[in-house]
Parts: sequence; structure tokens; C-alpha cells
Amino acid sequence: MTDSYKPDRRALLKAGLYAGAAGAINLASVRTALAEAPAQDFSGQRLVANAYGGSFGEAWKKFVVEPFEKKHNARVTIVESLTGDTVAKVRASRNNPQMDVAMLGDSGAVLLAADGLYEPLTEDLVPNLKELIPQARNAGDPYAEFIFGSECFAYNTKALSAPPQSWKDLYKPEYKGRLLLPDLTNSTSGIVMLVHLAELNGGSATNIEPAFEALERLRPNVLTFWNSQQQISSLLASGEAWAALWTPDRAGALINSGAPVDIHYPTEGVKVFGNGIGIVKGTKVPKLAAAYINFVLSQEVQTAFCANALLMPTNPKAQLPENVRRYVPDSSKATTTDWAVVAENLPRWVERWNRIVTR
Repeated sequence: MTDSYKPDRRALLKAGLYAGAAGAINLASVRTALAEAPAQDFSGQRLVANAYGGSFGEAWKKFVVEPFEKKHNARVTIVESLTGDTVAKVRASRNNPQMDVAMLGDSGAVLLAADGLYEPLTEDLVPNLKELIPQARNAGDPYAEFIFGSECFAYNTKALSAPPQSWKDLYKPEYKGRLLLPDLTNSTSGIVMLVHLAELNGGSATNIEPAFEALERLRPNVLTFWNSQQQISSLLASGEAWAALWTPDRAGALINSGAPVDIHYPTEGVKVFGNGIGIVKGTKVPKLAAAYINFVLSQEVQTAFCANALLMPTNPKAQLPENVRRYVPDSSKATTTDWAVVAENLPRWVERWNRIVTR
């Protein structure tokens, strides 16, 4: 990949949305095949990796960790942490890494790459890099995008007879004290929201002030700025919160559990964002870490995991069943964020955010 590479995100989304999305998939057989296929034996070596919590973490354990351990005769210890926490942990232990593989949203992945805290991926050690759509790779391959997520409005169907249709609806008086928005300091969703608010109000990632002005106007309607998945699930399912800016995969898991919740995509369009996975620089088990990432990027894992976690795969050979498609946004209305700009400006944004949110 070259430094001048600029991905065609619309092509990315179409690849994720339409790749083999016909009919149901026997996920149990996929998982069995993954575990039983011949593979390198790591003789009980231990890998420490992080994963997000909640429904994501449950699916990750079932469709990634357990079959990987069986296939490679290895042990995997999962540390639950979101993007901001993961960046802090990897930076704090740079001289004696406590984590071998880090997964995190693009907002954090680009920071670790800039700090030189990844061991670059190679196609020799991670053959499935060659399978990925080009948009899932970055200059120098410090990390690879393994899934793509998006934003949506999630709402309690008992509290609201109709969902918020657009961002403008969130300012209505009836939402006072009933809205959940992501915290900027510990989630990719918070950064995506901030940039989107700027763009919707005449600004951009390089002119973020309109976003903070919009937040000032919106703040009376905010119950809390969420920073954990359990927090938002509880508040939304109970009806204490009526609507939230969330991700469709998380909302989908709550919907499928029977909670009175549904989703709607903003009429203004949605933001999509990647999630990167890479080998932490200085790991003592680089080959095991590479095997783990190669496993994550395989067609079979991407099929099984993304179909259950309701996310967009980056391996175009992965197949999505029809019932997953409602959780994938309309690619024609999707936009992305310039994470290099984010990395350059985030400390200033966080300082400004703390003056508004914590006052």
C-alpha cells in the first residue's frame, strides 16, 4: 500500500453488503470446520488480546477464541476494553507489552500506528491479508480492518411510537433528559458523532467548532453520555432513555433478546468506521499473534462472526444471511471520517469536550 492510497468507501460497503448474502448459513458447521482444520500447533502457548464487551465479546469468544484455541492448541486470554482504554494500556506498557494483539476502532488504531506500537503485518505471516478488499488495508500494513460498523438511532418502541427520523428530531423538547449520546473520550462512536455533527452544521473535521455549538444546544435533552455497552442497553431497554445514538450491531443484539427496541438510520445519512487489529510491538509471541490475526481475517471466521455480531466483514468471500442485512446501512448514504485529521486534533477536542460535558 502507498501513502497516497485513498480507499473507495462506497465500493467497500457494497462488498460488505452484497457478498454472498443469499440464504441462511449453517454457522455451527462453519465453527466446527474452523476448529478441526489442520493448523500450526503452538503447544499451549498463551496469547493476550483484547475484545469489546457485551454481545460482541460473547460472539468473539464463541466464533473466534474457542475455535482458534482448539485449532492451534493455544490459550487465549481476553482483556475487555474499549478503544480509549486499549490505547492507554498499550502506550503505558510499551517497554514491557502486556497485550500481544490489540483490536480497536480506527480512532485509536491510527494513534498506535503513529506511535510505532505495532509490528507490521506481512502476507507471509498473515496470508489472509491478500484476501481482504483493498479498503481494509493501510499504508505499511501496521494493522488490518477486520470489520466495519456504522451509527444509527436506536429507540424504545414503548416510549416512542415512531423513531427519530433525523438529527433535527433529537432537539425536540419531548426528548428532554431522554437521549443517550456516546462519550468522546472512550469510544470511536463519540468521535464519529462529533465529526458528523460538525458536518451537519456547516463545519468539518478541520472545523469542529460547529459540533460543539450543536452539542451545547442538544445538551438539555441528554440523559447521559454513555461509555459502556451495558449502560446503554440497560437505560434503553428499561425506557429510562427513549433514544440513543448507537451502533446497529449492538442494538440488533438487544432487539433479538426481546427488548422493546428498534433502529432507524438518520435521513441525513450515516457514518461508517473501521475497526483495526494488529500485533503489539515487542510481543514475545509474534508468530502466534500473526496466526490469530490470520484466523480473524479468514472467510470462515468473518462469515460466522459477522453474521452473529451483525457487522460488515472485510473479507469479500464472507457470506451474510438475509436477516443480517437490515443492520447494514444504505451504502449510497454512508460517509467516512479522516482519521489522520482526528489523530492530529483529538487532544484539543477532548479538552474542549471536558469543558462542556464535565462542567
